[in-house]
Amino acid sequence: MSKFEMNRSIRVSLLFMLVLWMTLTGCRPFDRYDDHVGKPVPDEITPPRELAMVSFPAYRVGASDVLFVEVLKMVPKPPYYLQTLDVVRIDVLGTLYDQPINDFYLISAEGSIDLGPAYGSLRVEGMTVDEARNAVSNHLSQILRMPEVSLRLAQMSGMQPISGQHQVGTDGCVNLRYYGSVHVAGKTLMEAKLALESHLSHWLNSPMVSIDTVAYNSKSYYVITEGAGNGDSVRKMPITGNETVLDAISSATPKTGLLEYEWRFRDDTGKPVDKEARYTIRLEASVRWDNAYRFSAVIENGEVTDISEDHVPSSSARNALDEDAPEWGMISDVNVVVAG
Repeated sequence: MSKFEMNRSIRVSLLFMLVLWMTLTGCRPFDRYDDHVGKPVPDEITPPRELAMVSFPAYRVGASDVLFVEVLKMVPKPPYYLQTLDVVRIDVLGTLYDQPINDFYLISAEGSIDLGPAYGSLRVEGMTVDEARNAVSNHLSQILRMPEVSLRLAQMSGMQPISGQHQVGTDGCVNLRYYGSVHVAGKTLMEAKLALESHLSHWLNSPMVSIDTVAYNSKSYYVITEGAGNGDSVRKMPITGNETVLDAISSATPKTGLLEYEWRFRDDTGKPVDKEARYTIRLEASVRWDNAYRFSAVIENGEVTDISEDHVPSSSARNALDEDAPEWGMISDVNVVVAG
């Protein structure tokens, strides 16, 4: 076979394979440009909006937040040593007929308990419950024959209270007073709960803590508004977890309705000025970007002598305000009163 015939045979074979492949797979055009912009966005990556709001991730505690901490189980870690002003319950069999011992007894400031006129008092401060029971039994054995003593702790006075509101300090810690400080900044509420329980376990037996956020002071957002020729202003808004763009705009919008301003005849330094002198007060209010109404009032000898209304036009003719504009009557009924 010649070289020409061999090349021709190879070309025929390749053409046959191409026709066979198109027959099996079908004939369709190749789209070099995937129209991914026109396809719907999957639900898991759809951006949140007013009609499709999403919940925030787990809140993380920050400095200046206020937490409410409640200790549900507060039992001292054994052995517990009796302290002054603790209350113990003592029951004794084999006492004198008219001098029973079956009551609650307060440990006095001297650290002792008084069992009555027939039995006297004994010191129990600093003892465990078992040691105090043996001490009472030995004390009564000097007066009674084979007394049987039962003693238990009824109320603890030395346990410092923890439950209540605690503000997270600038160092990210909450101060538990007697029990020290615990770092909770950057933790979720569950992580902060576990941190508190782990810290308190040095003093308490298997403590149980409940924690919640009272004030979300560490999280906020900012709304920047353009002033009427007076520069931009920044407003700080607290985050509540349910804000929308409209909420941010409405919270940054100045109040409408009746607004009152008071001047107590004092200068910029706070010093009183002469009420009998002549003063001119100007009130400016932005109604459309650079536009402003200016109201002037003249106070002379303690009385208002003149109130005038002037429109300060914008430096831009495009934003100029005329009498036909809907904002023309937005500011009205300006009055100045000098109180006695």
